[in-house]
Amino acid sequence: MLYRILLSALVFLLGANSLQAQTCQPDSMYLDSTGFVFPLPYDSLLNPNGGIDKEACINHEFEFAWTLKVPDTINFPGIPIPLPVISFDIATSGAIKNLPIGLTYICNPPNCIFQAGEMGCVRISGTPTPANPVGKYDLEFAGILKTTLGANIPVTFPNQQLYPGHYYLKLNAENSPNCTTATEFPEDWTQSVKLLPNPVTDLSYFQIEGPTPQNFHISIFDLTGRTFRSWDIGVNAGLQTISIDFHDLPAGYWIYQITSEHGKHTSGGFVRESR
Repeated sequence: MLYRILLSALVFLLGANSLQAQTCQPDSMYLDSTGFVFPLPYDSLLNPNGGIDKEACINHEFEFAWTLKVPDTINFPGIPIPLPVISFDIATSGAIKNLPIGLTYICNPPNCIFQAGEMGCVRISGTPTPANPVGKYDLEFAGILKTTLGANIPVTFPNQQLYPGHYYLKLNAENSPNCTTATEFPEDWTQSVKLLPNPVTDLSYFQIEGPTPQNFHISIFDLTGRTFRSWDIGVNAGLQTISIDFHDLPAGYWIYQITSEHGKHTSGGFVRESR
């Protein structure tokens, strides 16, 4: 009974604050990469294909995500030895400079503390307002690199010592043909998503019902935002049942997030009881 009461409270909180539930997912293409923040900044000589590859428009929804892969050690110019890293921490608000009015950001994990050796992401999203001048915005985000040597080093990205360049965000007029908007995609991308049973057993099921064939990304993560499992699936139109093997899922409270190929999200909470 206690599990069900807590689950109900969790689902209520998820519904009451959909922005927190609609987190981002690290891009798996960078799993074996060495570095820190991807994509790397734009640089006309070093990385002409880097930076933010989407354009925004006034009064249109916009989103873009960085993948963070914090290294275990980092080499700073002028420091003779690699510095062992604990984490890279950014503030949950105000850490990204020069954002157009109407855009905000969230992290995965939600506390914006990215542990060494793990992947995470930062997503900017929202609707730029007419109060913004049309033009190019030079974005950067700042954080603290914590090391095992006790040194807490302020670091910004882009970084002229580590990863030089710029994260330019071009903001267009409202009627520009160069917009990247979320509203171009159908709002009824999925009619319903259910996880059965709940609390889950070793073998449970997602029921997804939608009007058209879709590709989805499914993630399971805990209340700190740490991902337990994620995978991609394709489903046909109509009601589809997808079996999920939860035999290795620890007991506790969990969140699932399903993201369509168009970037639409739906999330929910569930319980894994002690066996």
